[in-house]
Order: sequence, then structure tokens, then C-alpha cells
Amino acid sequence: MIDKQTKKKLKDLRKEIKRLKKKYNKMEFRPCKNDAELRAKDVELREMRRRINELEKEQDRCILNSGSFQHGG
Repeated sequence: MIDKQTKKKLKDLRKEIKRLKKKYNKMEFRPCKNDAELRAKDVELREMRRRINELEKEQDRCILNSGSFQHGG
């Protein structure tokens, strides 16, 4: 069974992931006027994708850790 603290953390992680993915999609289709803007946008998108991946890994760790306590007895 997942405890309240872990449930809250998972809920917060999912909320943040959803928010970042929405922002990522909006940014992806934003037009650029020149090469400098295009490069800056590319850097922002890469950084945001990295952050989303970090949060997804942390979410997976929370789920796995809570599962190991459940079956560890």
C-alpha cells in the first residue's frame, strides 16, 4: 500500500509533468523570426525535455520504492 506522503508526491510529480508537457507543446509550435531565436528555442526545448525526463524517472522510483515495501515483509 502506498502511504499518504508518497501519494501526494506522485500527484505533485504528475501535475508538474503534465504542466511541463503542455508548455513544451506550446513552445514547440511557437514561430521564430531568425536563427538566434531558433537556437534559443532549441536550447529551451532540450532543457525542458530533460526536466520532464527527470520528473518521470523520479515518479517511477517512487512507484518502485513503494512497491518494494509492500512485498518486502
